[in-house]
Amino acid sequence: MLYIYFDTGTSNTRAYLIDQYAVAASKSRKIGSKDAAIAGTNVELLKGMKGLYDQLLLEHDLSDVDIEAIYASGMATSPFGVKEVSHLPTPVSLEKLHSAVYTYFEPEYFQREINLIRGVKTTPEGFSVNRHTVHLVNNLRGEEMELFGVLAMLDTAKHADVVIVLPGSHTHAVRARNGVLCDILSCFSGELFHALSTSTILANSIAPHMEELDSEMVLLGMKTLSQWGMNRALYLVNTMQIFSKMSRIEKTSYLEGVVSGGVVLALAQHLASAWQGVQGAIVAGGERIVKVYELLLNNIVETTGLQIEVQSLIVPPGESLAARGFIELLKSRDSLNR
Repeated sequence: MLYIYFDTGTSNTRAYLIDQYAVAASKSRKIGSKDAAIAGTNVELLKGMKGLYDQLLLEHDLSDVDIEAIYASGMATSPFGVKEVSHLPTPVSLEKLHSAVYTYFEPEYFQREINLIRGVKTTPEGFSVNRHTVHLVNNLRGEEMELFGVLAMLDTAKHADVVIVLPGSHTHAVRARNGVLCDILSCFSGELFHALSTSTILANSIAPHMEELDSEMVLLGMKTLSQWGMNRALYLVNTMQIFSKMSRIEKTSYLEGVVSGGVVLALAQHLASAWQGVQGAIVAGGERIVKVYELLLNNIVETTGLQIEVQSLIVPPGESLAARGFIELLKSRDSLNR
């Protein structure tokens, strides 16, 4: 059977043609919930998604009736997505995720049902969020599929108590016990780095797209953050620019250590308190950012005595953890239906 799966983000959407538990083809377009939010309507998002759908069908000599079902995750379930759907409270297994899929008939463009995969949150339905409880709320949309993709690629993690770290615009650290998503720690990260390196006085010091990394400067960034706080740690990037001959590689690596170090320090605190008993940490993503987090996590392990093993999962360019997670969702559904 053939399926179409949309991984919809804030700025980009990718459509996958799934055939026999494998990705047969994919297409992407620069359209996402951000465009809908700016326009105040999801029309352009739906048009973009339908355009991707039609392209995949045309290029593979298929028609709408050949597609068994359409699924979408990520920002497709946000207020400016296809249809707003509430998050699913933890703990979340593949079976629970599939049973909670929201089926929506889209009348204008697809004129058929789209199965919307819910995001995940750490608070129960009806939880009151106020100044005293807001720190208890963590949530994600779309990353739940990536997490199940990671678990599928690392079979030993399915039967362990691990933390999976997914670096990105927002970095999520998720505790998974025996293949079930149990808790989340969400932090602002990649967007902060982008803003600092493009829209502040630090922009002239930073080379945000470089591939090289100075490991010592990454560690210095987190150490300075820990000792002096973010305001002082960031100011020192400008000090390096004015008073030293440090290279852009050194300064950019230092800034990586400050921003990503904030995530790792928060995670270390969680591991020492709320997440005691975790056996390992898995960092999954592109090679460069994974190396940053691997450095910082190993440093925390060495300096605090945390008894966890740090493991890296480098995702090759063009490969999708979300698509892998969706395939696992299909397998889980089919296993239950047998």
